[in-house]
Amino acid sequence: MSINIEKVVNIYFVTRIGFIMYNWFYTLFLFACSSKNTDSSEIIPDVYDGPRQLDFLILDNGRMNLHRIDEIGTQSWSVSVGSKPRDLVLLPQNRVLVSNQNGATIHDLSDGDETLLFDDYENVQSVVPMDSGYALFSQQENSVLVHIHTSDGIVHDSITLSGYRDLRLARIISGSTSSDLIFRFTASEPYRIVEVTADGNEIRSIPLDGKGYNVEEMEDGSLLATTGDDACLDQIDGDGNEIHTWGCESAHPDIGLDWSSGFSRSDDTHMVVSNWLGHSNWGNGPHVVEYDMNNNVTWNWADHEMAMQITNVLVLDARGQ
Repeated sequence: MSINIEKVVNIYFVTRIGFIMYNWFYTLFLFACSSKNTDSSEIIPDVYDGPRQLDFLILDNGRMNLHRIDEIGTQSWSVSVGSKPRDLVLLPQNRVLVSNQNGATIHDLSDGDETLLFDDYENVQSVVPMDSGYALFSQQENSVLVHIHTSDGIVHDSITLSGYRDLRLARIISGSTSSDLIFRFTASEPYRIVEVTADGNEIRSIPLDGKGYNVEEMEDGSLLATTGDDACLDQIDGDGNEIHTWGCESAHPDIGLDWSSGFSRSDDTHMVVSNWLGHSNWGNGPHVVEYDMNNNVTWNWADHEMAMQITNVLVLDARGQ
């Protein structure tokens, strides 16, 4: 039996062209179906189920830098700040307030651009916004000095709170004028959280297991506070009784935890805690660690070429599980 080579070749090319045209029309059909009546909310899922990603700010008080690390988008940046930076407070209009040893600066969250507020103080530890200006907190031997400024930088008043050492971050928890303000901060020896009126009346003192750094009040009135060299973040009641704990070197002995300082809630169930690596522990652990309600490590970040010792963290956004 003879085979018509020319006929076979023609059948092959006709079949091949038909298959290509079928794929082309089918692709157009799928595109048309997926494009019809579709907006961005349908393309991008409401719940991101990919790997854990955070967008966050960190303060490096070893190299005196403020970093934005944006794992979600593209707005990462790094800028120099004054010596011994500690405090991070979000402000309206996409800005953050940063304290340093000599005063405070404001930075645009989009690019880190700086606006100088104050630079003529000594040993400033914390700065907070007020309705009419700012309050700067500095450590002066065994006293905390509070400088009340108007929004244009003029000193309005100064308050001395005697008998307190090792101030770190402070907050105004009540009041609007110099005379009726109530402050909350941690103090040392003994380690404790204190709440003090402007005239120096201590209205509450709550014991801590270690040297405190930052205190945040929860919705139920309990308090969150880090405790220093045990690398814990504790939730405590008004008597100092432990309700919940995140982190701790004893619970995570193999990940390089050394000293807990600043912290931030990434969502309702996760806590992000800075792991300060000073005291000659540079390069020996993660800079920041996230824990869930069961104290599992759900995320961590470290870059020992970029950063030296992270004293504070502020989470801007979080995605993933």
